[in-house]
Amino acid sequence: MVTEFLCHDSNMMQALGAHNKVFTWKVVVSGRSQPIEIQLHVERGLVASVLGGAEVTLLADSQRLFPLTLGAEKERLTEDLTHHWGFRGTLKGLNMPDFAEVRPPLAPGHSMDQWYPATLTRQREDGHFEVMVRIPDAKGRVQSVCYPAVPAKDIRERSSGRPLLLPHRSLDLRVPKRDPLAATLSVDGLELITHYFARHSPQSAVQMRVDKGRSTVEVGVGHSILSHFLSREVRRVHIQKGHNKVAWTIQVNPFIEHMVELERHSNWSRIFTLSIDGRRLVESSAADIDCAEGGTWHCDFRFLGESSLDFEVFETDRRVLEELDSTSVVSQLTRFTCDCAVTIEDERDLSSASFSIDGVDFGQLAAKAQAHPEPKLITSVEVMQQQYGVIVPFKVKETNAPPPAPTSGFASLSSAWRCCSKPVSVSEENEQIIVSSPAAKNAGA
Repeated sequence: MVTEFLCHDSNMMQALGAHNKVFTWKVVVSGRSQPIEIQLHVERGLVASVLGGAEVTLLADSQRLFPLTLGAEKERLTEDLTHHWGFRGTLKGLNMPDFAEVRPPLAPGHSMDQWYPATLTRQREDGHFEVMVRIPDAKGRVQSVCYPAVPAKDIRERSSGRPLLLPHRSLDLRVPKRDPLAATLSVDGLELITHYFARHSPQSAVQMRVDKGRSTVEVGVGHSILSHFLSREVRRVHIQKGHNKVAWTIQVNPFIEHMVELERHSNWSRIFTLSIDGRRLVESSAADIDCAEGGTWHCDFRFLGESSLDFEVFETDRRVLEELDSTSVVSQLTRFTCDCAVTIEDERDLSSASFSIDGVDFGQLAAKAQAHPEPKLITSVEVMQQQYGVIVPFKVKETNAPPPAPTSGFASLSSAWRCCSKPVSVSEENEQIIVSSPAAKNAGA
């Protein structure tokens, strides 16, 4: 995603002379802790016009990529300038329910060629995946078992049965010799990078505590806040309009608000600045962000965020099916995206600009609810699932103690549990999370 794009031409930097432009892209790539900052300086002043061509400087993370001539800070182009950055991409099926099938490590008696529906919840930097696998027990009840590190070779697409292949992505810069001011940065050489404007929304969480008998859940917030948090409904807060500036404030959940600002620095400029929470996202003319020729200034961008339900639960010893005195926190993570669009209807008056979220105009969003005191929610595990759609998870802990001899009528149940909860064979990753319905819990599953 592009977290910042600046395109300054001679209107903003008259000291450089006519036909000069500076491009700046900040691109966040999966697997890298810091964004890539690419700067392209194109100068076509009087000297370049007489001699032909343009003088160009290309920098990436402050390192000069062009020109490579020792001591030269800029050079004329004698041919098209291209540069390629290659990366391992992020799987598009992440967090899509049952996108994949997984062949997990199971207890003896289960076929190693048996595949189970799974949701890929996280792509690890080592190429493995955290997955939530739906596995039936001996009585046919389905439980969700979390495996923290499954190799890609044991995962396949459920719809096609094809092996899981991680995409290879690239950033491709092209500066044409004939018209270097028309430089473009694209993804995989196909789609312009200006279609990837986005900003992260801070992570938010709701805490829950489950008692040892797994009968009651104490939530850290009240009913109205929890309901809004789970609904992921975006609400409008307020709008400020002016001739050269307009600002919209939205609430993406009960804990997070964002302010989207659009402004123009002067009446004669056709360069507009779009900022998120006071930080520039885009500063350019319409033509530089791939708007239709002669059309209005329009920018699409996204908010990308994560929210989680953090359950403090008593750990369970899978060997004896008893809850321990130790507790652990299990987080159920949900990723969300808000697709936004800002359009300037009249460049002479920004008060006419429009802002929409997920296709809904700002004015049509539900208003932010008035805050009022309410007690923390305390309810049963069954009500939490039936009313709020939240399934309280188990945290199964592996112990080194040998299992006790099973009593009459218990042997088959204990065996079924072990088949459904055998830990993944990865060093230092021998814990699992099992999510089960209250009905299954009452049945002893």
